[in-house]
Amino acid sequence: LMVVFGGFSNQKNPRYFNDVWLLDSATDKWTQPPPSTMAKWPNCPVPRGAHTVTIIERSMFVFGGYGGTNYSRHDFNDLHKLELDNWEWKEIETKGEPPEPRSGHQMASIPGSLFICGGWNSVQQFDDVHILDLATFTWTKSAMASGEAWGPKRWNHTALGVFSVPNWKIFVFGGNSGDLNDGDPQGTFLNDMVVMETGSQLWSRPEIVGDVPDAKADTQMIFEPESGNLILFGGWSNRWHEDVYTCKVRDVVGPPYNVEAISPRIGPITGNTTAIIKGMGFSAVKGAVTVRYACMKGFIEENGDVLSDSELQFSTPNFQKYGPVDVECRVSIGGKPLTCATVNYKYFNVADHDQCIGFGPGLMNGCVALTPVSFVIEARDKHGTKRVCGMDEFSVRVIDK
Repeated sequence: LMVVFGGFSNQKNPRYFNDVWLLDSATDKWTQPPPSTMAKWPNCPVPRGAHTVTIIERSMFVFGGYGGTNYSRHDFNDLHKLELDNWEWKEIETKGEPPEPRSGHQMASIPGSLFICGGWNSVQQFDDVHILDLATFTWTKSAMASGEAWGPKRWNHTALGVFSVPNWKIFVFGGNSGDLNDGDPQGTFLNDMVVMETGSQLWSRPEIVGDVPDAKADTQMIFEPESGNLILFGGWSNRWHEDVYTCKVRDVVGPPYNVEAISPRIGPITGNTTAIIKGMGFSAVKGAVTVRYACMKGFIEENGDVLSDSELQFSTPNFQKYGPVDVECRVSIGGKPLTCATVNYKYFNVADHDQCIGFGPGLMNGCVALTPVSFVIEARDKHGTKRVCGMDEFSVRVIDK
């Protein structure tokens, strides 16, 4: 079922709505919740439009918008919840400092939180982000860096939370911007894309290539996880749009697993060192494990094995083709994309016995039998360069002359 709530009409008799309609996608038939419930609908939000709605599990949350009864026009910052099992409304009493009343904002959901961004009211426009903790219904205001990353204050944009490891991301496209006090009721239309990493709550602006959509507002957007594409439809920029665009964000979102650390972090250029990569989500996908070691000159891949959801094991590849360099390590499981995150690994040349020097009392004549004695090996590679780490294996023979 698709659930529709509220809205407004600018026909001969302008009015706001607070009704609920359901569309059965199997039959394309519209219905409303049971009449007995509709007739006695306590706690229902007042009629409104330009609000935001999201469904989480079996509840539909409604925030803000503008409207009222008859011809009134009020901006709201109230939060309501509609239980979809029994069609009962409830106004949520929140804690903390709520967002200022607004409409034309966007609400994106990630597990456990609602993010409210942007919008405008009859006084000002917004570039802020407010976060509602759904466990405690407490508001906090993000200290995110706006300005250059977020762009100008905007409203009537589109925003969407997308699953990503280790933290969900929020994608924002287009909308209106500018100062409504300058006599332009629509401001300037935008067609930029910005992304919030919800862990750090910082915005970024990935490079966009290809056929970019026209600048517009009121566009709708969804994420199709199999292809890793955002799909955008329609919008308004002094005319209605009926076009469809896709934006490939698979490399930004990444697969449902991620890498965090590798041990050991160094190894001989000849490879064959057993290494462990730590991360998360490794058990979320079934299939072959591929570990890619990459540098500026190229990359080499090795197979690995999943030990647990947070660990996988592999043998480092022989990297003599590219030399003793720093590499970035990424992982692919089950044919899915490589992780967005990388872990760093450093190769070194193995020691060359013709270049190594041994010294110390253990190499002198006259050592006493059955008495511990030591000596030092100064390891150098084939170029005579001193080694700065261990991990070489030496074979020492004691010869009785």
